[in-house]
Amino acid sequence: MDFIFGLIIGLIAGLVIGYFLWNKSKTVATNTNKGANLEKVRELIATSDRVTNDQVQQLLGVSDATAERYLNELEKEGIIKQIGAEGKGVYYIKQS
Repeated sequence: MDFIFGLIIGLIAGLVIGYFLWNKSKTVATNTNKGANLEKVRELIATSDRVTNDQVQQLLGVSDATAERYLNELEKEGIIKQIGAEGKGVYYIKQS
């Protein structure tokens, strides 16, 4: 009985440790993609007068929300400036 109990506890511990290791590797891969994606958006901005959320979505193959997060991050860094409040009329220009 003690052997079976120990085996079950070991199995549960292994699953928990495996989950955390898998989740950590997934986060590292996501951060690597984010850096590469932000660089692609920077290149787009450098070669365009204006950039829209739709252009970023198409360039990177990401969702509307993800494109918006990237653009917001670049805006916080002072690289771009948002023109317009919200909706289809919004675009971004290089920060002067």
